[in-house]
Amino acid sequence: MWGKNDFIFPTDGAHPYKRDLENLEFHLLDTGHFALEEDGEFIATTIRKFLSKNIVWGKNDSIFPVDGAHPCKRDLKNLEFKLFDTGHFALEEDGEFIATTIRTFLRKNTVAFK
Repeated sequence: MWGKNDFIFPTDGAHPYKRDLENLEFHLLDTGHFALEEDGEFIATTIRKFLSKNIVWGKNDSIFPVDGAHPCKRDLKNLEFKLFDTGHFALEEDGEFIATTIRTFLRKNTVAFK
């Protein structure tokens, strides 16, 4: 997301991301530099939708069994679905690998992590 009226980061800096990032979701907003203050509701809604396309699940989770993850594949379009060989406390069990996986996804799909 980029404010098209941002005098600090002009829009010329936004467009190369469309060329460089695979699967980029690009939004040029009618805002200035303080986009969250100007159009926070749209930005929050867009971020929620983006995050709903990505699921990380521990396949040995006894609290949220893996059977609950599979309907998400049916219900969410363009979902990136990952099952990790962990239980409920996936980050404690394999945090570095999961963090690397998330960073890789963000680098492919967002401006902030390129």
